[in-house]
Amino acid sequence: MKIRNAEGFAYAPVHFDPITNHKDNLISNPENVYINFKYFFGWNIGKFFRWEGGINFSHASNEST
Repeated sequence: MKIRNAEGFAYAPVHFDPITNHKDNLISNPENVYINFKYFFGWNIGKFFRWEGGINFSHASNEST
């Protein structure tokens, strides 16, 4: 079993604007923080093939309140 995490930035071209896009109120700006967690296991099958299974969680947030 292995655990992997990653941090970074995400860009969402469609974001909330009170005049042009008043229905999409989930993301208030296009620049967002991105985080990913992965808990997985894997088996090497041969020299060039790997079989993996696990659980993955990804989240992009603009951290607005």
